[in-house]
Amino acid sequence: MENVILSGGASESIRNVLKLFMRHDGGKQAGIMIPIPQYPLYSASVEEYGLGQVGYYLQEENNWSLEVDELERAYTESLKKYDTKVLCVINPGNPTGQVLSRENIENIIKFAHKHNLFLMADEVYQDNIYAEGSKFHSFKKVINEMGAPYNKYVLSRENIENIIKFAHKHNLFLMADEVYQDNIYAEGSKFHSFKKVINEMGAPYNKYVLDFTFITTFLLFLHLCFVPFLKDI
Repeated sequence: MENVILSGGASESIRNVLKLFMRHDGGKQAGIMIPIPQYPLYSASVEEYGLGQVGYYLQEENNWSLEVDELERAYTESLKKYDTKVLCVINPGNPTGQVLSRENIENIIKFAHKHNLFLMADEVYQDNIYAEGSKFHSFKKVINEMGAPYNKYVLSRENIENIIKFAHKHNLFLMADEVYQDNIYAEGSKFHSFKKVINEMGAPYNKYVLDFTFITTFLLFLHLCFVPFLKDI
């Protein structure tokens, strides 16, 4: 499966992405645009990571629709306090259950591109039974079909390689949770293992790939109980 990083559940995926926008340089907090009402994981995580909550209101009188004019209002007002970086969209909505039209999604993508925002699409509830006239549209599919300049920011193998280079540059321990790799994938999709990509990239990146010796040394360093009779898998 191409262009995918897997994690241990939807909530952990959201938290991992939001962590990327934590600031440690004393500058403005990164603003995170989230819908109101919304699944409380977002507001709780924004608070936990010292980020700025930028609420945009769904229109209750229009079946909880997402209006671009409201996004513009929330974004403009947020700049007084935050360095707004992220637009979170939940589709189908939670807890509202609204389903965005393709035209609506295209306008949201154009808004995010206009303001150079990281667009985070939460589509965990896409497998639903929809009312007549409603249809789910994936943000990623719409972005790819819209073409340039909107599709140039979709995650690719090149992005994965850049993540590996970033981790190496800053001497970071890179942990890729790939527990859900054994899935049935859509046509044209392919899973790329971080370990395989690192090995194919060669030196200097592949010298830090976990092996049996490293794991045993690390466990002993942490003073954890270790059974030395197990072989590397």
